[in-house]
Amino acid sequence: MSKENAVSSTTVVMDVEAQRERTPGIPLAPLLGVVGVWMGLSWLAIGLALHPVLPGGWATVAMLFLLSALPLWPLSLGLSGRIYPGAALRLFVQRPFWYLFLALPLLALASTIGAVIGLPFGTSAVLARLLSPRPPCCLPRRRLPGTSAPVAW
Repeated sequence: MSKENAVSSTTVVMDVEAQRERTPGIPLAPLLGVVGVWMGLSWLAIGLALHPVLPGGWATVAMLFLLSALPLWPLSLGLSGRIYPGAALRLFVQRPFWYLFLALPLLALASTIGAVIGLPFGTSAVLARLLSPRPPCCLPRRRLPGTSAPVAW
């Protein structure tokens, strides 16, 4: 490799790094704040309906919130230009995050509607739980006809 090529490739790398430093990028603090509040309020509405039947109660709801917010870290690194997420990160981390991010308000709305509908009848907690999603550990247990083994529906 000649000396001219080495100098020009070093100059190109330095120019790209200088341009990256000058580029303002996306302001991450407001974006992450809005996403955090969006998810927090959604988990609060879902938690109000499900905490009596979840094992661990509010601690489980808080853990689910933290686990669902965990992909914000690689997302913020990708938006700031520090990393480019690979295919595995996009497929197994970011895609489920966006699905959950979009589904949370719908689930929170369903449990809130159930609570409001059941309020005049004194069954707001029951209707909120019926309309909100339930993990398999919280489903009612039934017995199959002719057997003594309980089965979750």
